[in-house]
Amino acid sequence: MEPNEDDVRSMVIALFTLISRVERARRQRKPAAALDLLQVIAASEEVRPSDIADQRSVHRSLVTRQLREMEDAGYVQFREDPDDGRLGSLRLRQLGATKCSACRASVWSGSRRLWPAGSGARYAT
Repeated sequence: MEPNEDDVRSMVIALFTLISRVERARRQRKPAAALDLLQVIAASEEVRPSDIADQRSVHRSLVTRQLREMEDAGYVQFREDPDDGRLGSLRLRQLGATKCSACRASVWSGSRRLWPAGSGARYAT
């Protein structure tokens, strides 16, 4: 059975609702914001705090403060810029990588319960 226009519209509305709720959680809940930052850092070998702030459209001081807390907790490691001594880049430490992996596994496990086995290929583009 092929999806019709109403099916597609319903899926788009559901997707935008989900995105909105994830964005709200990221902005309002500190643990969600920390997981979001870990995912951003995990996506590259090293990243600058200013790049994260620009990508997430938040003030740089907020990102730096959150990252310092994450550094204190052992999730990330800062590398100072050798030229001026300020924060240069950061990367995940083993604890941060473990947290990201656990988060991804949880999401994957939850999403697998939503669709019957083998049905994903039918919806792939």
